Amino acid sequence: MAGWANVALPLPHLSAVDAERIPHVLPPTIPGRSPRVAEFFAGIGLVRLGLEAAGLAVVWANDVSALKQKLYAGQFTGQHFHLKDVRAVSGAEVPDIELATASFPCTDLSLVGYRRGLVGEHSGLFWEFMRVLREMGERRPQAVLIENVIGFLTSHGGEDLRVALAALNELGYWCDVLTIDARHFVPQSRPRLFIVASRERLREAHGWSASAARSAATVRFAREHSSARAGQPALRLQARAVELPVRDTQTLAAIVERFAEDDPRWWDAARVGAFLDQLSPLQRARLELLSARPEQSWAAMYRRTRA
Repeated sequence: MAGWANVALPLPHLSAVDAERIPHVLPPTIPGRSPRVAEFFAGIGLVRLGLEAAGLAVVWANDVSALKQKLYAGQFTGQHFHLKDVRAVSGAEVPDIELATASFPCTDLSLVGYRRGLVGEHSGLFWEFMRVLREMGERRPQAVLIENVIGFLTSHGGEDLRVALAALNELGYWCDVLTIDARHFVPQSRPRLFIVASRERLREAHGWSASAARSAATVRFAREHSSARAGQPALRLQARAVELPVRDTQTLAAIVERFAEDDPRWWDAARVGAFLDQLSPLQRARLELLSARPEQSWAAMYRRTRA
């Protein structure tokens, strides 16, 4: 694992057309200076890859994992990385920024987790992020980007998402909610929920309608909470028109590396057998269908585990 510290990941390509599709919620900055970003729950810097491709500059990052810090520093620099528990971070130590991002732990929101929601030990760290924003006072950034699993939308019947948006509203933010699948950008289906919040209301905001950027469930949630109900104030929500890139139709067969039959990187029979024994009946049936095809086909498999 230590070898990964020296692996450099290429920045994703962002065409001029794609750049125009990025929602412009940031205010104009000083000429010649990129919008500044503080990256909370930074991990190994995957959010930073996208931010820098879009022309933003990360000036502060935080995570509690020493291993992630090492990987982050190997890809970027450790100069702005603050290794500490977010509960020990104060608003005063965060520099002036235009955007704050938070990919807080998904453990208690995930559909395969315990679903404790924002009161859980891990996903509840969202409130520490909110505390830091509150402590920043009028230095709070003009925009906030929050990312988590799609289970955030349904956690505690949608109440967790509602109280999170209400908390952002209390700090002066108008919020957009998007549910986007990574398959529009990479060859993997990985739906995620994003909250894009801005202190200024978007003048070009659109109505709520289902699309590739907002699921029907997301739109239903937004419509239900855009007006006061059952003693709860209306959420300050806004929807920006978002156009996703045209999906690449290239398949795995076009890019997978071919090995010779005697290549030592192939699994031996024992390892193949052990892997097959771990498949569920449904996945085993799918594999058998693929194996029965007369033509050669390619598919990807992985086994997900949680500590």
